[in-house]
Amino acid sequence: MAQRLLAVYGTLKAAYGNHRLIERAGLKPVGRAYTNDADFLMKGGGFPYVFAPINQGERIRVELYAFDDENQIADIDRLEGHPDWYIRKPFNFIVDQPNPDTNIIENESVTAEMYVQWNKSSAGSTYGDNTVSRDIHTNIAEWNR
Repeated sequence: MAQRLLAVYGTLKAAYGNHRLIERAGLKPVGRAYTNDADFLMKGGGFPYVFAPINQGERIRVELYAFDDENQIADIDRLEGHPDWYIRKPFNFIVDQPNPDTNIIENESVTAEMYVQWNKSSAGSTYGDNTVSRDIHTNIAEWNR
């Protein structure tokens, strides 16, 4: 089976508590990246969550990890409530800090799956247009670095 990429942010990143699920699953670090498009909104307090797609959003900073099959990330899916709370969907990312142990190069465009609150209809939704509050908590900057 072909190797796939998982893009993580927030508490799944290396410096935070839920990263143990990444380690336990044996995911291989690929590097750091950001979303190619600014179609996301990160909000949250004690932990961040991402809405997509939205109008006039922002880029999301992530860590990329390689996995081989769905079973490998089953515990992460459960943590994220996939597919009932978050949906794991593929998005395009630009790798700006590749892991030297991979064949990924700087500025390479890759597709990776990321957990998001999916806005099936951006027009007129409560979080997919300008009706969403742009008052993002101050610690969101920490999550998105």
